[in-house]
Amino acid sequence: MSHQPREYDAVLGGENPIPIYGAVLGGIEGVKRRFANPVADVRAIAITQAANYGKEGLDLIIEALNDTSGIVRGVAYETLQQKLKEPFMQGSKTRVRKELANFDILKIFTTLDDWVIQDFNPDIGIIDTASIAYNVNSIEELKTLLNTSRISELQALSLEIEPDEINSAIDILLKEYKSLSNVCALCIGENTRNKPYPKGRIDIGKILILYPHLNLLQIEGVIDITFSAVQHNKLKSLILNTCWLKNLNVHKINDFETSNLEYLYWFVEGFTEKKASDYLLSSIDLKKLKYLNWKIKLNYDYVASVLISKKVINNLIGLDLSNGNLTDKGAYNLFMSSAIKNLQFLNVNNNNLSPEMVKNLSKLKCKVIANSQQYHRR
Repeated sequence: MSHQPREYDAVLGGENPIPIYGAVLGGIEGVKRRFANPVADVRAIAITQAANYGKEGLDLIIEALNDTSGIVRGVAYETLQQKLKEPFMQGSKTRVRKELANFDILKIFTTLDDWVIQDFNPDIGIIDTASIAYNVNSIEELKTLLNTSRISELQALSLEIEPDEINSAIDILLKEYKSLSNVCALCIGENTRNKPYPKGRIDIGKILILYPHLNLLQIEGVIDITFSAVQHNKLKSLILNTCWLKNLNVHKINDFETSNLEYLYWFVEGFTEKKASDYLLSSIDLKKLKYLNWKIKLNYDYVASVLISKKVINNLIGLDLSNGNLTDKGAYNLFMSSAIKNLQFLNVNNNNLSPEMVKNLSKLKCKVIANSQQYHRR
């Protein structure tokens, strides 16, 4: 195989420093060098370029399925899916199909699992701004972190703060946003499912306005949530995980625009707003949504109908409606939807489905989890 530069290769520059997205070398060697870059976006670009280099490129793409970044893993996954459709891949299709079959589809999404979560130690400071998500446990620790050198380089931050301090922590985030200008992953709050008194209020829109580079926003245990108007084109994963919700303020969500949202996780108990399904699934821009995990304790049959009528399901490759009250009626509507064929993962475990419906769902050409049902107990 020739390693001479082709028309899609970048051309080597002079002696000046090369921009982060610039080429460092032509051919497959340049692709490999870009793939070794610590910046995830650069590695993702390298994977798209690797598709032009036969077996060596394919080896690189398959290696990228285990990259530390969900963004890179997602690009690798989609690139392999696309290459299956191209004739010159014929000799490698068996290998690609095997790799894709063994791949956990949820790994293509950006979550905190992409970073090593480590408690911030002021005696050590910030030593790794790319692969570590630094965690603080109090307001004082947060203030100390903000005065640490390299704070402007920090990419991932976790605030596992007691409920009583949530509001103060959020106020600090809103005030000191310039110090955290490179943060792309932010987790606020702590899991409160075993605590009786979750607290805190947060306006997600305000956070996104001040943190334009966020790929991931995760909110834990906050009971008062607002969606003010915002346009954000970087957010890929939004996770709302709380045991009890006093106020979701769904009526103000209409101008909440996140045009590249791919992963949406809602876990809410103790919330009774009947129109929540309509507001949440039709007001947020979900055109690019690929994975939905719905855990709001409302009528799951109605949720299924909204997913279909609002065409949210059309682009989904993963849908989790487990641990709810889905009946055969809702499951049948999903089963009959033409968009169901796009799913690669469906979890309807622990609902109210009959054995016949479980059997029908098992015929889908995707991974289906539907083992435990409450149907026989009704």
